[in-house]
Formats: sequence, C-alpha cells, structure tokens
Amino acid sequence: MPNATALCLLEGPPLLWLGQTALKFYGRTAVDENYNGLALDDSEGDRIAETIGDADIVFLKNHGVLVAGESIAEAWDDLYYLERAAEVQLKAMNSNRPLKAVPHEVAQRTYEQMRADDKESARAHLNSGMRELRSRRIAFDQ
Repeated sequence: MPNATALCLLEGPPLLWLGQTALKFYGRTAVDENYNGLALDDSEGDRIAETIGDADIVFLKNHGVLVAGESIAEAWDDLYYLERAAEVQLKAMNSNRPLKAVPHEVAQRTYEQMRADDKESARAHLNSGMRELRSRRIAFDQ
C-alpha cells in the first residue's frame, strides 16, 4: 500500500482526520515510532503486538502499515479504505494549503455511523472484489 506506507515516512501522526474516509479509522489506529530494522526474532513481533493494543491498524514508522480484523473481509475492507484515505490526504498535503481537520465531536459521530454496518458492507465489498477477480480470470483463460 504505497500511500499508507508514505504516511509512515512522515514525522507526526500519520493519518489525519481530514475527510470522511479517514474517519472510518477514528480511534482505531496506533503508531509504532520505533523502527528496528528487519523483524528476525519473536521479540519484535511481541513489541508490535503490544503497540497495537486494542487498535485495528498500526502504522509502523519507516516501514508500513498492519491491519487486523475479526475477519478477512473486514481486514481487506479496512486496508482498501485506509489506502484511499492515505491517497487523498497526500494529495491534500501536496497542495501546500492549510489542512482542515474535522472536529472531534463530528469525527466521533461519523465513525460510529460508518461502523454500524461495517461487517455486512465489508463482506459485500470483498465478495464484489472476488467476483471481479474471477471474471478477469475467466476472460484471461479464454
């Protein structure tokens, strides 16, 4: 995910609460500021697990992003929309104009609204992607 990874390379908080898509992740992210090179032993995994805590998304500074979910559909849906939120944020940042954050109360309410049917919409989203892949495979095989 190049855009979400790009946010991991910036100083400060990676995902800003600027747009509706980003608000899907409001209060669900953690940041690991301590890049330690390649994770070649269990202690690095333990450290990252401790960092993620109750969050679903962890931005690993100088590395990339990890997404956890109760199901594959939810994790895939989150990763898809996280990448879109990151892409939009980077475009806004590239404008060199001041960024307009969403106030906490609105961000929290929007997050709650978006999460209300997340399980069902995530499953539908994954199924749609799978149908697209199957149709491309069929077209390729012919």
